[in-house]
Amino acid sequence: MTVEIGDKKFLTTLKLYMNISPNIHNVTTSPIIVKKLRKLGFEPPETGGRHHYMRYGSYTLTLPTNKDYSIPQIKMLLKEIKQGINKEIPLDEWERL
Repeated sequence: MTVEIGDKKFLTTLKLYMNISPNIHNVTTSPIIVKKLRKLGFEPPETGGRHHYMRYGSYTLTLPTNKDYSIPQIKMLLKEIKQGINKEIPLDEWERL
């Protein structure tokens, strides 16, 4: 059986294999990321150089300036947030924000 990359069943299986919630979107846009971070308590984004920055107390999170974020980028972002603010945000909670 041939599976196309856009096949929903294939993507769901891949997400489960990668320990990613099957309900999380394949790509998230930058404005959605900013809204979710604001809900977590981050300050509005600041520009500087090639990246944007968002602050949470004394912690500064660097955001790539790309328009879309892939699942691996979101997972990396959540790991950085966990280290920076000592708060774990599970993917299902992230999706609900």
